[in-house]
Amino acid sequence: MAAPIDYVYFGYPIIQCGPTNLHLQKHISMFRMDFRKQVSFYLGKTAGRRWKDIISDIIAVIGGIKPCFLYDYSTCDSKSLDKLAAELESMCNSKCQPKKVEHSTSVEIDNGRVDKQDSTVNSGIRTTGVLNVKDDIFVINKQIMRRKLAQFVSKLTDEYARSEQNNLSERVCTFIDVSGKLPNPTLADRKITEEMMIISKDILRQVEAGFADPRHSSGDLILTLQLEDDWNVSTIFGLLLGYPVLYWYQVDIQDNCLAHTPLHVFKCKCDCVVKPFTSDSVNVGTSCTIFENGNHVIYSFSIPSSLLDYASKLISEWKDYIYHVVGLCEYFTSVSFECSTVTLPAVAL
Repeated sequence: MAAPIDYVYFGYPIIQCGPTNLHLQKHISMFRMDFRKQVSFYLGKTAGRRWKDIISDIIAVIGGIKPCFLYDYSTCDSKSLDKLAAELESMCNSKCQPKKVEHSTSVEIDNGRVDKQDSTVNSGIRTTGVLNVKDDIFVINKQIMRRKLAQFVSKLTDEYARSEQNNLSERVCTFIDVSGKLPNPTLADRKITEEMMIISKDILRQVEAGFADPRHSSGDLILTLQLEDDWNVSTIFGLLLGYPVLYWYQVDIQDNCLAHTPLHVFKCKCDCVVKPFTSDSVNVGTSCTIFENGNHVIYSFSIPSSLLDYASKLISEWKDYIYHVVGLCEYFTSVSFECSTVTLPAVAL
């Protein structure tokens, strides 16, 4: 009588051998080494030292936890980073987790819909790519990026219309003006909101045009975002990364007024866990984990303490969104939020 097949690992059945599965453990140990080797091979030895954080960041984008992440661990080229993201997405789609067929569900968060099918890995269709912004590189989730940008444009349009009433008590601080000429950070005025609304629409147009290009329907997906000289790069980075509140300052001055200003620093942490594909009846313990990175920082951003009351609604919506998408993602658990106060002699944006 044939022994029962309990596990499927990279397409190969693994037979249970007594109370411990040495065969499975051997393959898992090999794949743990492959993670590190993949990062070192594509991104270099310097990146290899931070392989766990890099893998976690890319999987967070694949799983829809955030629209993108800025690669700042080492120097690398777009093609190499794109190939690494493609390999990890292929693994997540078909190798390590059971494929699920679920009905699409959605919730209303931040004036937009969060679809369950958009927040989990979409098997068989590549959703990741690479976005070049000047000298920096982002790994992006096409579906999440497009949806978040469209929501942001819609929200800015509404906010711009409401700003005509000039009711400060009802304003929310999507943008905080931290220009160096100011004595203290302040809520951005209507002119800044209008400027960023136009820029956001242009970015959305560029991204959608890039995704629609038939050359990107399969294989490499590397886009380049064209920025005007008077666009604030720091603000655009915050927009792409999905921060709930964005800093803005005059680009011709290239200075800010955040020095010696009390700041509330928010951090979101999650445990990244990848397990092998098993049947629903099999309980895979922690010893069978292919990859694990506890308390990985998914988001980190700051807000001037003096404007925290105006930002509270946006931060609350952002937390609700994170709780929801982490609950839908196969690879992240134990979401937590931290908040601390710092005052620094200088703040670089």
